Amino acid sequence: MLRVFSDRLVESNDRKWFFTQLKDSVKSNFRTTMEETLKEMKRAGDEVTEEDMTNLMFTSIFDLDNPDDKLYDK
Repeated sequence: MLRVFSDRLVESNDRKWFFTQLKDSVKSNFRTTMEETLKEMKRAGDEVTEEDMTNLMFTSIFDLDNPDDKLYDK
């Protein structure tokens, strides 16, 4: 979600709003906090920040032996 939506937000206030919404969604849907889930990623302080999230790696996992598993091609 972060890369799909947040990368397209150009205003700082919009990115902050989105990050707050993301943190609230994690808490309500997964019954844990982002701070607990990502505690190894925090750079400083007690709260996970937008900057901490830049350390996340995004990937796609697919089965190379399955011809129906298509590579993403734009």
